[in-house]
Amino acid sequence: AEGLGGEDIADEGEDEEAENEFVYTAAGWLDTYTFQECFETLVNKLHDFCDALQYQIQFNDHRMLNAIEHEDASFICLIESCLD
Repeated sequence: AEGLGGEDIADEGEDEEAENEFVYTAAGWLDTYTFQECFETLVNKLHDFCDALQYQIQFNDHRMLNAIEHEDASFICLIESCLD
């Protein structure tokens, strides 16, 4: 079907679908599948990291705690602000 200006109306719906397949991130445009895959990978790594931290508690290693608090201070602030 054609619109008033002779443009193909069916193309508009296809354009919207194509736009919905991409997500803008700080790194640029990613297709939705890649975005989900990247995010799931990140979440899995965070789970593994938290498991490793939990394991470290038994050693009462203050150096490890200090290193995490120092090296990951901005990430810890992000966590706290998201969970408040």
